[in-house]
Amino acid sequence: MAFIAGGSVLLRPSASAAVQKRTSFTSGSFGVPKAVHAASVSTVSMKAEAPQIASEFAWVNMGAVAEFQPDNTYPRLVEGLDLVVVCTPDGDLYCTGNKGTPTSVPLDSGKLVNVEGEVGEIPCIQCPQYGTRYSLLDGNVVGPWIPSPPLVSNILRFLFPEPSGIPTYPGRIENGSYEVLIDVNTRERFESEYWFGLLDAKGKSTGEYY
Repeated sequence: MAFIAGGSVLLRPSASAAVQKRTSFTSGSFGVPKAVHAASVSTVSMKAEAPQIASEFAWVNMGAVAEFQPDNTYPRLVEGLDLVVVCTPDGDLYCTGNKGTPTSVPLDSGKLVNVEGEVGEIPCIQCPQYGTRYSLLDGNVVGPWIPSPPLVSNILRFLFPEPSGIPTYPGRIENGSYEVLIDVNTRERFESEYWFGLLDAKGKSTGEYY
């Protein structure tokens, strides 16, 4: 008997197949024929093979340059990526991921600061909850890792001892607009990893189904 759901095919051994296996066997554990024992513990995978989706990079318009005012942040959700465009006090534009580590705190409400480095000042965005500062140049942590709040920061540093940065994205100004180079297949590749079959809830955050 075959059950088909969402592209997965689940098969149950037919009676004739079981009879064929019983024609030749030796005793297994607890007197159960090995052929019958093997059939009883066999499993069928309920996860379909996820399609292999390659990266595809493209320049995506984040908005007109005139829209971005100094010392401000602008959250953007583009092709499934949670991003933040940062306009520094000097008017320079950067784009990073909008989720701070290690608990995905939104960074668009964070403070913009300059941190003195070995070769000059490093423009950074500061996590509004934990105080971690991330370089807008490469996304690396600059200075203390999770410096606040008291007690909670100690627990988080114990759970996450290694500093973890955020992604950054190349940007350019084209025809008066700020564009960022991103992988436009990110969401499709993420969604392709979902299960297909009887156990798949298939729920999207939009309320739709896969």
